Amino acid sequence: MFFLLTISTAILILPFVIKKCRGRTDCHDYEQLSVSAVWDNKEHHISSPDDLTEEVDFFIITYARGDCLHKVCRHSVTVPQHLKRATPTRSCLISAIVVDDLGNVRDVTQIVRDYAGPFSNFSGNDLSLIEILNYHGVKEVSFVITSSRNATFESFLEDSKVDLHTNINITKLF
Repeated sequence: MFFLLTISTAILILPFVIKKCRGRTDCHDYEQLSVSAVWDNKEHHISSPDDLTEEVDFFIITYARGDCLHKVCRHSVTVPQHLKRATPTRSCLISAIVVDDLGNVRDVTQIVRDYAGPFSNFSGNDLSLIEILNYHGVKEVSFVITSSRNATFESFLEDSKVDLHTNINITKLF
């Protein structure tokens, strides 16, 4: 009797638990929301090419995938095709820790969360994570350690992915 009750309850609840956007075509659609140019360490909103000067350091492009906002820092105003087309895994950035030259540690998760992108691996950024943090006022950074995890129900037993970001490359630690 208990078994039948459990099965019938699961059958009734399962459609609500399954991904909400099933059957919708716009669930993971890419939409570019804004473009800002950075020069003189200030962000300037760009609405036309006439707004640009010769001294642009980089661009910050804000885009949406489904109901999630992301940012990408690039030297051009184009967003890579893999960010536009690929269906992102349900991945989330857990933490980002900065270590400076003296060994001091600081949590910068809230600063870099939007730049992690739909895959939580910072792909698509032309600037390194350390350069992005320098723009946001976090100076003298030696390296950054980020931790991300697949956010699906099936992966709750999996280990999180830990990466070491330097000014030159990203190294997967485990």
